[in-house]
Amino acid sequence: MPLLAGPASPTLATDVARLYFERAMTRVEIAAHLGISRFRVARLLDGALADGLVRIEYRDVPPEDRGLATAIEERFGLDLCAVAVGGSGSATRLAGAVLDGLIGPDDVVGVAWGSTLAAVVRAGA
Repeated sequence: MPLLAGPASPTLATDVARLYFERAMTRVEIAAHLGISRFRVARLLDGALADGLVRIEYRDVPPEDRGLATAIEERFGLDLCAVAVGGSGSATRLAGAVLDGLIGPDDVVGVAWGSTLAAVVRAGA
């Protein structure tokens, strides 16, 4: 059963979604602006997503195969796996991005004379 009902609901849900996602208004601000409860705002947002009025899309840059990465994590009990899509340049950029997310400001990474490792470090910088 859809969360939205009545002929005006999709329009209201779309308006609420635009205020929330495009204008970055809070649920409380939207409720005050439209004269409805913040709980109704939350229901309208949930309904807009569930009914396909709003779609959220993530683009991985560099491109990744998250499905394969998840399967490998589950199969081998890994905490993290990243699978690049594309040529070796994609793999290098992905490795740099993953390392950048794992290494903290106080961590030190040593790189030997390997050109692949050097490229990974450059891509993460």
